[in-house]
Amino acid sequence: MSNNHKFTNELKQLVSNLKNKAYTNSEVFLKELLQNANQAVSKLKNLKDENKYKEELNQWEGMLEVYFDKADGSITIVDNGIGMNKEELFDLTHTIATKKAESFLSSNSKEVSNLGLYSLFLVGVKANIISKKLAEDTAYKWTSDEDGFTLAPCINDEGSGTVIYIKLKDEFAKEFTNKDKLKDYISKFQDSLSTNLYISYHEGLDEKVEKIN
Repeated sequence: MSNNHKFTNELKQLVSNLKNKAYTNSEVFLKELLQNANQAVSKLKNLKDENKYKEELNQWEGMLEVYFDKADGSITIVDNGIGMNKEELFDLTHTIATKKAESFLSSNSKEVSNLGLYSLFLVGVKANIISKKLAEDTAYKWTSDEDGFTLAPCINDEGSGTVIYIKLKDEFAKEFTNKDKLKDYISKFQDSLSTNLYISYHEGLDEKVEKIN
């Protein structure tokens, strides 16, 4: 599989719409991404409950994290769930995403729902995803650009899971690097998350971590 991929016409139109049109619920990307992350953690929990992968999961406890960086103008969603290999990451960001794009574009909706990963383009100008599947040695990095994305192996010594980094649009940078606003948005759907959720950020040189679910 090549490392460089062009967006399908549907994805190109979707990304353009999300970046350039005004939608009434930009904060929905938090719900979409965190619910996906929660599902990934739940899959791994089920394997642990079935006494599978005992060595890898002996000390494992599921968690979700939202990290925001005011100086960088970015937000990062982290889970230590089952993770994805190269084929699964491609399928999520290309095949499945194209089907979701087709459905959304045909609806002409003013609100965004059920877009999954690509909902991040409501607030982001670009994104990186690093994912490592359980019991596999290689992690893969997905990087968006104007016309498509790259997908390539990368070094990651951590366990399984997925990290989604979003560089925020200027007009959203203040809103989504505000702890209180993030907690308020998340409170509207946090009952749907079965995994411990943390918000983290820096104050000066100190890293702060707050459990919110």
